[in-house]
Amino acid sequence: MIIYSDSKKAFIDDVFNNRIAQRIQDEYLDKLGRVNSSVFSSWANSMMFMSNILLQSEIPDQAQVAIEYQVPNTSKRVDFIVAGLDSEMKEAVIIVELKQWSQAEKTTKDGIVMSYVGRGNRELTHPSYQAWTYAKLIKEAYSDPVQRGAALRSLAFGLAHTGVLAGAMGVPGYAAAAWALGMIFGDEDEPFDLTDSIRKMIGDEEVSNVVLRGLPVLGGSDWSGKIGAGNMLSIMPFSNADLTTRSGFLEAVGTFFGGASGGMVVRGIDGLGLMANGDYMKGTELMLPK
Repeated sequence: MIIYSDSKKAFIDDVFNNRIAQRIQDEYLDKLGRVNSSVFSSWANSMMFMSNILLQSEIPDQAQVAIEYQVPNTSKRVDFIVAGLDSEMKEAVIIVELKQWSQAEKTTKDGIVMSYVGRGNRELTHPSYQAWTYAKLIKEAYSDPVQRGAALRSLAFGLAHTGVLAGAMGVPGYAAAAWALGMIFGDEDEPFDLTDSIRKMIGDEEVSNVVLRGLPVLGGSDWSGKIGAGNMLSIMPFSNADLTTRSGFLEAVGTFFGGASGGMVVRGIDGLGLMANGDYMKGTELMLPK
């Protein structure tokens, strides 16, 4: 959203005829609402200085001036923008952050200056740093829409793929979310179990299994903790071994020292054994990472 937008020539004319502040105020009231008197005065003062600068510049009269431009997806507004073509006929934008300070002092802090504001000296963000931040936000907001669309489609496909094959329990961070909800809504006497609550809400055991663990459960296999990302925030996300058994203990040791590949060696051997005996679904399930 832009409060004021016109050519350089029209802007200078508005300032010369003493109507710039009124034009900005009218647009501001129409788009945003009430304007206090101090803001109105700052427009009148600042725009006179900007007009004098533009008058002495070689910027073409047809270049565009924008005032109070709201940065997309934020509540931040840029005070003054000049846009047009540079000497090489490439699009160019100048961002100006206006201040009503009488003076400013440098500090030892990066991007911070000292100025007298609100009846006292205060540390404030350097206007140049503000302008740089606005430029970065605007550039990111208007990045290549084709790339942005492709990224969104890839994300949607990945989540849909996870939902179908791993169910809700394969959604990234499911285990962490279940733990957090258990801490909030449960206690030692009545622990809260997210998975159990979902089952009770659905009512049907078979439908619950499909929703929670994905379509492979219809074939007798559970892949929710293997191709999903439910344990994304787990300390050992690739293993959930039963330490009471020899194979489980070896799996945990392998995962701890060798990462995912180390922990899967024992499981791979057991999985191949099941597949050799004809149980392909269970064998495949066992060989996949937890």
